Amino acid sequence: MAHLATPAFAASGPPSQSKISVHLLSSYSPGAGQIIQARPRVVKILGTDSGMMQAARDFKTATPDGKVVCRIYTPRSWSRTENPAAAGSNFWQTVLAPALLKLSAEDRALIDYVEGPNEADSTPTWGSAADTDWYNAFWMSLAPQIAGAGFRPLAYSISVGNPPGSTAEIHDRLNRIAPSLRLCQQLGGGWSYHSYSLPYGTNVAEEIWYSLRYRQFYSYFASAHPELVNLPLILTEGGIDGAGPWSTRGDATKFQNWLAWFDGEIRKDNYCLGVTLFQIGETGQWGGFNVEPIAGWIASWLSAHPGTSAPPSLRLCVRETSNTLALHFSGPPHPVPATNPANYVIRLAGTNALAVLAAAVTNGTNVVLSTAPPAPGLDYLVSASNVVHALSAPGPRFLNGQTAVRVPVTLASINATSVWR
Repeated sequence: MAHLATPAFAASGPPSQSKISVHLLSSYSPGAGQIIQARPRVVKILGTDSGMMQAARDFKTATPDGKVVCRIYTPRSWSRTENPAAAGSNFWQTVLAPALLKLSAEDRALIDYVEGPNEADSTPTWGSAADTDWYNAFWMSLAPQIAGAGFRPLAYSISVGNPPGSTAEIHDRLNRIAPSLRLCQQLGGGWSYHSYSLPYGTNVAEEIWYSLRYRQFYSYFASAHPELVNLPLILTEGGIDGAGPWSTRGDATKFQNWLAWFDGEIRKDNYCLGVTLFQIGETGQWGGFNVEPIAGWIASWLSAHPGTSAPPSLRLCVRETSNTLALHFSGPPHPVPATNPANYVIRLAGTNALAVLAAAVTNGTNVVLSTAPPAPGLDYLVSASNVVHALSAPGPRFLNGQTAVRVPVTLASINATSVWR
């Protein structure tokens, strides 16, 4: 459909600190244009028609560091009786390549991530261990072809509540797709989950099975597949579903309050690049999900949380255990330089005195360093270098700061019966 004219853009700038955005469907609506001008971190387009590509152009003009996700619809399906590697190649050749490679080089450069099959629409997925093995092999074939064309593969498009089953069954499915997740990571890509709340809830203990289910995956990665703890995740659908979409289960204020809560949660997860709410632009079959009525609120929310790409400064360092230090930064660090032990030096009397063995990002803005055992009672200094903001590309060399290592001191408990001497 044709692009609808939107107001002139202000100067380009960094993405909002908010992780809320939209999934464009059918048309580039005025509300979508309003949201894009507010500089979200990521947008999703369905297809490469003129309206979708105009949205991508406008988005990259306003937010050069923002990310565009593209999915191509297909009514076709592939079964487990087919060779999964051949099916992956066929998906590229018959679904993705015709839509993507017809674009000009300039328009192809606007698309960062490319999704494959949507949920369980076209392929076996999570129904059995054999289904999941098939799907892993499918992605082992598809991911390199997406990357070979200059895009980042974004695997799986997992529907809400999946993989299903007990915790052990979820872990089994994650083990089976770990090889293709590692491959996507090596190719600069990631994976996606569809993050809906079915209960329309704000209780983390409940939402861990729905909108925040992906946290279970990363908790398991920490012990079973530590190389995947920083695998980029994009929530390529999100919102309210289950008993009905947001528009039939309360007013706009209720949904906006839920979005504010949800944004606060996903901003805690550094590996999560953002959520593209389903959907904006379609007023027919999926009209109940349409966020056009609250586009102004979404744009205002994004603008109220302006982004920055300045490198985060090191503010505080606390010794957590005998061999771990917690570094507190002023903003979210990019996971690649932040997890490189070479970017940290622990000195004593001006010399490099304590080896840094590993680094991990936690709680959005913290980095935990694993170190060799320190000598007790000595005043160490820690410095961080080359750690860019999460919204910036790694590369420049600079100092994030230096601070003393603070060691918590256990105080004697005092109560009404304590005796002072």
